[in-house]
Amino acid sequence: MNKDTSPIQALLAVFTQFVSPADSYRLMKDRQSIGLVLSATVVVIALSGLVRGVLVDWSEVESGWSAERYPELMEDSLTTAQADSVIAGEIDDMHGMIDSLPVTRIVERSIMVLLAGLAALGIAYAVDGKKPEKPLVFFTSAGLSQGAYMITLTLIMLIAYLLNIPDSVRLDLGVFIPTDTLNPSQLHIFIFRFLSSFDIPSVMTLILWGTGLASLRGRPAGSGIRLCFSVYLAGVLLTSLPVMFTSAG
Repeated sequence: MNKDTSPIQALLAVFTQFVSPADSYRLMKDRQSIGLVLSATVVVIALSGLVRGVLVDWSEVESGWSAERYPELMEDSLTTAQADSVIAGEIDDMHGMIDSLPVTRIVERSIMVLLAGLAALGIAYAVDGKKPEKPLVFFTSAGLSQGAYMITLTLIMLIAYLLNIPDSVRLDLGVFIPTDTLNPSQLHIFIFRFLSSFDIPSVMTLILWGTGLASLRGRPAGSGIRLCFSVYLAGVLLTSLPVMFTSAG
């Protein structure tokens, strides 16, 4: 490990990136620091999954799910006892899903790191016209940025929980698109999906990742931020555009 870098600095990089992203990401120029930085990030991602589980109001979930499922099960000619058994089993499955959230989050974010790193590397290759130096930094920086995403998301969840903000309240740009439209057009659905992809955690992550990636590559912060937003925009378009090519109804 670089003599100017302490293990504490590396372990806290997932948090200090919010204050000094360039310095925090530059810690990963040191191979020994990479392991500490990413290990701390994995722990943070797992803990965010635990927090999400703690915030679940199971009495509300169970009553809401029962109210929704009972009429459906009665229509299927189940007895009350059979319906109770089915609902109890489904709620148990929900508990299992919540219990596995830490691992689920780690797998989910790992896939995002791989996809984002590959996309950023590909775009940089296309823009520069040559293979980027130190291709590993595209993936390590993406990994650290996922810690920023989960921290920001968890803080927003905690604030919403403390202020008793209902889950139905949207906290992304999709809030500007009406959702009560009868027979929405394909363009309407596309715009809604596109704007819904831009929320506070995503934008914060892109800014920090872009700034950090630029510092690792010795580039201006603006170029890194543009690169990372390009990656995200490409992903959003890939997931939103297919609706424009599906037949109505």
